[in-house]
Amino acid sequence: MKIKEKFQSKNYINALLLCMCFVFLVNSTTLAGESKKFSEGNADTNKTQWTVKFKGEYYKGSINSKTLYVIQESTNEKISCTYSYPDDSTVIIKAKKDLIAGEKYTVVVTNEIKNKQKSKNIKLAATKSFNVEEALEIKEIYELNAITVNKGEKVDLPERVKVTYSDDSTGYVDVTWGSVSTSATGTKTVTGKIKNSDLKPVIKVKVENDDESNDEDIKEKHIYDVDMEYYSYLGIYKVKVKTSSQVFNVYVGGTKLDYEGDGVYTTTIALKKGDIAKISAYDYDKTLLDTKDETIK
Repeated sequence: MKIKEKFQSKNYINALLLCMCFVFLVNSTTLAGESKKFSEGNADTNKTQWTVKFKGEYYKGSINSKTLYVIQESTNEKISCTYSYPDDSTVIIKAKKDLIAGEKYTVVVTNEIKNKQKSKNIKLAATKSFNVEEALEIKEIYELNAITVNKGEKVDLPERVKVTYSDDSTGYVDVTWGSVSTSATGTKTVTGKIKNSDLKPVIKVKVENDDESNDEDIKEKHIYDVDMEYYSYLGIYKVKVKTSSQVFNVYVGGTKLDYEGDGVYTTTIALKKGDIAKISAYDYDKTLLDTKDETIK
């Protein structure tokens, strides 16, 4: 199921990877004019970051706006960027402002960057240009399945969510989640934020007590009765399941049952004698409430 909203956001490409595995750390007497030019790529008007990957470890102090930078080609001026360092061989350079549609930007890596021991420079300078297009707007966010954790445990929320853009294409975007406490049992609703979007992803977190003897929800049964009626002339079974009021969907294996009312779900399905039919009951948040195995006789 998707959460449908009007077009409100733009976030098509969040990160572009510029892998420079060809960059070897060699003697610093290499000619300064030696360089490599990559083929052009594409970016969009949202804030964009580039990841520069070196083959060897670099000296962090040699990374600055003179040795690694981005140029706006129409003005031939550097744009303001920030740097982050996920590891000793990777640098992320990120524009502080949104890029301008119709412009071209070039990432420049000079050979003034040194190795970790500060004894050698990289062999090649390198450049890669990007043509910037208007970012697509997000019109829908896909619904997320609920997460179940034990009381007091840390919740690992998804780092990215699936979305549909204004041209009906799909993709994944980064999400920042609000805080969630697991100090008490119950179902929590956590809301996230997507950069440059008014749409907000939502996820349910169900906090349970890991001590079954103290958790009534775990003890509680939600599948009350299962009836299997065989129609020999058709070679199929009619499955009838009676459940609690908390149940929202019932499945036999991968087959979803139809709701008849008053907690009763039914379906017809081809089964063989000796088969084990697994009945599963879920609540509205798609959290598994109860299961029951029925042997076909």
